Amino acid sequence: MTPKTTVKPRKKWIVDDDGARNFRTSLSSVDWGAFSVMHCNADVAVISFQELFLATAKDCFQLRSVGSRRPLRPSLSATTVESQRKSRGAFQKWRREKDSKDYDAGRESEIRSKRLIRADRYRKLRTIASSSKRNQRAVWQYLEKNTVSNPLPPIPIPGSEDRYLVHPQDKAYHISTVLAKEYVDCSAHCSQQYKSLPCRITPPSSVHCPELQISTSSILSIIRKLDARKAAGFSLITNHLLKIAGTTIIYPLSTLFNLILLSGKFPTAWKRADVVAVPKKGGFPFRPISLLPPLSKLFEKILADHVTHFLDGNELYSDSQFGFRRQWSTEMQLLQVCH
Repeated sequence: MTPKTTVKPRKKWIVDDDGARNFRTSLSSVDWGAFSVMHCNADVAVISFQELFLATAKDCFQLRSVGSRRPLRPSLSATTVESQRKSRGAFQKWRREKDSKDYDAGRESEIRSKRLIRADRYRKLRTIASSSKRNQRAVWQYLEKNTVSNPLPPIPIPGSEDRYLVHPQDKAYHISTVLAKEYVDCSAHCSQQYKSLPCRITPPSSVHCPELQISTSSILSIIRKLDARKAAGFSLITNHLLKIAGTTIIYPLSTLFNLILLSGKFPTAWKRADVVAVPKKGGFPFRPISLLPPLSKLFEKILADHVTHFLDGNELYSDSQFGFRRQWSTEMQLLQVCH
């Protein structure tokens, strides 16, 4: 079902070389030492730093509103998506109230949606066929973008001859029930074939993670690895601005991050996230993603690197831990289980 979301225009910085030089010069002229002494509260320090950073950016760059694209399925038109939404709503209403009028309305909307989908495909294929004369990769690009796997066919209901499971949720529930009932572990062969992996456990009192003192070099190394194309959500401080600032803000950021560690409280301004519905590639469902402030992600990357380095250095990872580890994958786990 297509979510009824309101697409708002996003803000974009217009960056040029002269503005970048003025931006770095203005940031380097700020007395960051006096700024750090004035703030002893993490929340106030974060807000003050962001306001000062944005004020400097607005003096050097232009901030324009750019219209966002519609969060619709890329391969369908807005009319087709709206027809599918009405069909879905009519069927849901029929399942609640069992009114035949709602079922008929849903069937009519479904037939109309299929007709619109066929018309859209014919129009796009005709466009692709005409453009392939100029671009040989046009057909391949269209297939790569819009081809999807076929859905599961209707599943016959056990004990019935003319009744089927059609709704995706009903089919998923039926498949999970059958798997849980028929394909459970048995003591005859499963326990011998899939042996449990050894687990290494270290007593908590043996090794302690050292306290983290964030340095300017660690901040600079992570800033240089940031992707400037990443969206920043509601925050106007983008990765592109952080990379342009470079060495001019590593000292105030190190003081700010160490203040957060000393207070033991994550800033309230960094707990907000913009949830955006992104259409899956060539498919109808959507997946939500959360756009976090770049400064909070920068701080979290430093913490993650510190904890990961400590766990790897002291060999505290379990032998069965394959997820969320560098140069490890679930395929290695599968090979280890098979052998």
